[in-house]
Amino acid sequence: GKQNSIYVQQLPTEAKLTISPNPFSPDGDGEEDVTFIQYNLPFNLSHVKVAIFDARGREIRILTDNQPSGTSGSIIWDGRDNAGHICSVGIYIVLLEAIQYQLGKTENIKGIAVVGK
Repeated sequence: GKQNSIYVQQLPTEAKLTISPNPFSPDGDGEEDVTFIQYNLPFNLSHVKVAIFDARGREIRILTDNQPSGTSGSIIWDGRDNAGHICSVGIYIVLLEAIQYQLGKTENIKGIAVVGK
């Protein structure tokens, strides 16, 4: 009967994705080596998948898959692909998919992350 970490007074009306810093440079110099992917969802509880795609639409990294989430959260991308290699300079698509199984609803949000030098 007590409030827990997923309790909210009012749910956001729409899904939102913020990527910062953008562009970022994963070159190991200690400045802007990672980017933070923050999201808000119109669900109390959902399962989240976040994947990174290159400009040609190829999936290069899965940051999280089927992770339980409340109305908001954040994930860090270090600019590496699934094999651990630093990605080339360019534009990358961030796709967040949130599934609320009880309601049978899905939210897909896309954003752009730029890897620089």
